Amino acid sequence: MNKKSWRSILNIRQKDIEKGNSPPLPLDTEYIVKWAPDDPLNPQNWSNRYRWWVTFQLGLLALVGSLGSSILTPADDTIAAYIGVSNEVSVLSLSLYVVGFVLGPIVWAPISEIWGRRISILPAVFLQAIFCIATGRSKNAASVFVTRFFAGFFGSAPISNVTAALGDMWSKETRGTAVSLYAVAVNGGPALGPIIGAALVLNDDLGWRWAAYIQAIWGFVVFTLTFFCLPEVFPLVLLKRKAQQIRKETNDPRYYHPHEHMQLDFHSILTKQLARPLRMLVTEPIVTCIAFYAAFVYGVMYLALELFPIVFEKERGWNPVIGSLPFLGLLIGVVSSVGLNIWNQYRYNRISRAANGATVPEARLPPMAFGAVFMVVGLFWFGWTAEPPHHWILPCLAAVFIGIGFNCIFQQCLNFLIDVYRIYAASATAAVTFLRSLMAAGLPLAAMPMDVMARVCAGCGRNLPQSSYTEYQYSKGPGLSRCANCVHHRDSYTLFAVQSNSGRYNQSELSMFKNRHLKHPFGRGAFRWVAKGHYVSGPRQGQRCVAKWFKTGAVFSDDFFTLDIKAVDKALEIVERFNRLNMINNVIKINIPAVWRFDDDSEGNWAGQMALCEPYIHSYQKWNSNSGWKNDSTSWGKVMQALSHFSFHISDGHYVLCDLQGGIHQNEAVLSDPVILSITREYGVTDLGVKAPGTTMIPKHTDILPSTHVNTRNKYKALPGIDSNGDAISNADSEVLLTKYGNATNPTNTNYTTAAGYPVYEYYVKSSIGPQANMISSGDALFDSFETIGADGTVRILAGSRTVTGN
Repeated sequence: MNKKSWRSILNIRQKDIEKGNSPPLPLDTEYIVKWAPDDPLNPQNWSNRYRWWVTFQLGLLALVGSLGSSILTPADDTIAAYIGVSNEVSVLSLSLYVVGFVLGPIVWAPISEIWGRRISILPAVFLQAIFCIATGRSKNAASVFVTRFFAGFFGSAPISNVTAALGDMWSKETRGTAVSLYAVAVNGGPALGPIIGAALVLNDDLGWRWAAYIQAIWGFVVFTLTFFCLPEVFPLVLLKRKAQQIRKETNDPRYYHPHEHMQLDFHSILTKQLARPLRMLVTEPIVTCIAFYAAFVYGVMYLALELFPIVFEKERGWNPVIGSLPFLGLLIGVVSSVGLNIWNQYRYNRISRAANGATVPEARLPPMAFGAVFMVVGLFWFGWTAEPPHHWILPCLAAVFIGIGFNCIFQQCLNFLIDVYRIYAASATAAVTFLRSLMAAGLPLAAMPMDVMARVCAGCGRNLPQSSYTEYQYSKGPGLSRCANCVHHRDSYTLFAVQSNSGRYNQSELSMFKNRHLKHPFGRGAFRWVAKGHYVSGPRQGQRCVAKWFKTGAVFSDDFFTLDIKAVDKALEIVERFNRLNMINNVIKINIPAVWRFDDDSEGNWAGQMALCEPYIHSYQKWNSNSGWKNDSTSWGKVMQALSHFSFHISDGHYVLCDLQGGIHQNEAVLSDPVILSITREYGVTDLGVKAPGTTMIPKHTDILPSTHVNTRNKYKALPGIDSNGDAISNADSEVLLTKYGNATNPTNTNYTTAAGYPVYEYYVKSSIGPQANMISSGDALFDSFETIGADGTVRILAGSRTVTGN
């Protein structure tokens, strides 16, 4: 080194030396700062207890990122209904989160290799929690999807960099066990998230927003813990700090570490550090092969997040909480695989000692072969036993095999890359994370078309999921089932004779709508626009009709409309049963829409678009809502509450018909756009679900209709026009209260039974209209006897065999 450059180094300002700033040029390899054999600053020399404490913190950080990917999946249908998109589109909340996993590691891995693991993880975790709050506060599709993407982008930092941090702390002889526990956190998060999310979504007081808030709270808690307790573990950053400390203590500027002289201009960062993961993915055959294999198994795992609800909720009718429990099978499999990976660590150590302590990356691979067998067996097993005729335990056991296989493959991929690439392990794993996240983002979008219960419709020939068929049609079997659209889309008049008397049909093949009416709809609901037109053929020629289409445009296929028709189909069945029992003196009907298509020569953008067409209703009004509000100002309002109550009882609490609206035509009411809230949430975008009741007793109805009044003299209250069995009281203005016989008027006769041996109950029926005898439904033999108690019109009825037992 020439004299001038030496003098320049010696003339470094004293304050720079005191601060430990790096020298402008390397002096000599003799002064490169390295680890001493027992250096306490070296993470691999820390005590086992402290390293496990740090490993535990890193596992919590990884769980923050992985849990966020799946915690909102049980809310897909609810979110779809809230933001007005189809169920297929709502899956983007998962896919875009995982797309963040695609792009994030390209940024976070180079940051960790320049400035260290801690600074590349902690700020990102804090920002992820912020965007989770933003998701919970979102009010439209754009804000939900954008905030989910950024939550995934920042949540990918711990997923990508924790493996490299474990490689910094643990030697090749002990790293396998540590990575096993990390893999449980990364792979267990997607299995645990749906269980937590389902419990929150099904809770009336919390809902889907709290699924996002809980994720944010978890992120803030882990961030706070690690901010104060997590040390830096990246050796190059620690050696750089050590060199600075030596220069400060010795006043000798010759001590340095090469990491201090890394070029950090924008061009270098862009072309070297940021490009390294993608360059390794393309130019390193080892990384490429491992990345494609890991991407496949990772994509299958995220596909399961969407398929499990189809198999266990939609097809088996489980509520979302119970339907999410089979994810525990995946989690059990992931945890069980740790034993195999720990066994392989002992095997690896034996091979490494035989190779004089050298790193033997290929010794990490045998568990991947075992994992492949477990995963293939699990996938075939799950596919063959997913249908409801098979016992539910079979696909759950298959999930255990899938979890074992997935984690064995995934963990050994990481161990192999860490052994091969050492200080660049973060970039190597980032390359794998990039590709596997692409697969995980795409496969869930295919879950709906891959519905395991799909069947070819005998009418239109399309392969449709079970949800596209009514229960009756699906029960006919393959080759005979007709989808709901084919059932309701009438192409001739020959079927009109067999149509339900409770339905109000189009009875036409063609209708006309003016372009100005379509551009300026006269009505709108939560999800649809409504425009007026008129029929131009058939018995209804010249009569008014309406077209209804979804606000989100023509992105919906015919399959989406079948969910709406499915709700109408079920509502028609309920109304028909209600009318058949002569609950009231008049008749309730319901508009039956059909899915029609605008002609190809229609003006503007309407050509080929689909809409629901049904007869127009005059004097439109609303009688109750899905929140429990009811209109008590008219007799018809009370009738509609009775109908809603009736639906709850005949379904054993499985669903409730509500949001009843329409018009009065002479002596009949005509309903339109009914809403069915079901435990399984299977009746379209308006089906927001109900809390599963433990029994079909009337008081449980108050769980669903919070505005239903519970009388203070008695905790049992029936809605007007119907008794506690859901059976007939002929006058809709009646009020029915139920108490167990003896509790109200005769405490000594608590154990009294009728001659037939049935318990006796008191029904206090008070009517303001008609004679008392007309209050009892005739011809059903519902009651053994009844007698007048008071002159005010109150009667006591001794109930017969169809009485519901109570407390």
